[in-house]
Amino acid sequence: MKKYFFFILFFLFLFSVKKINDFFPLKYTEEVEVYSEKFNLDKALIYSIIKVESNFREKVVSPKGAIGLMQVMPSTATWILEINNYKAKDYDLYLANDNIFIACLYLRYLHDRFNNNFEKINAAYNGGSSRIENEVWKDIEETRNYVKKVKIAYFFYKYKLKIIEVFK
Repeated sequence: MKKYFFFILFFLFLFSVKKINDFFPLKYTEEVEVYSEKFNLDKALIYSIIKVESNFREKVVSPKGAIGLMQVMPSTATWILEINNYKAKDYDLYLANDNIFIACLYLRYLHDRFNNNFEKINAAYNGGSSRIENEVWKDIEETRNYVKKVKIAYFFYKYKLKIIEVFK
């Protein structure tokens, strides 16, 4: 009987690992690798934002007009590109590579502006950086929930990426 118990536990463990793996995929790995290095960003954070924002759907558009994998607003894209001396007309938010590049450029800006504070970076990414200084974001349920979702996804992606690194 004990032998069956351990077999069942082992099976449940493998099943749960597979489900977690399916629920938190690693797609667009080349783009994430390139831009995480270029902008000195945590890959787990990039994957977490893609997961929460679009669930890896490249062409999705939100009701508010945010576009692509990382749900970048066109006005934010234009602004962050221009202050970094890029031409907005050269980029397409519907293309995975461009979308991840622009979002990572913006994330780098947020990291620098909010001294690498995880909550503030993600709250600003979701609700706009103007809501951070006066802590207004804490009163906005959508933004609070967004930060929680990113934290949860981040935990799983950080764990998953560590396991992959161990077995390389």
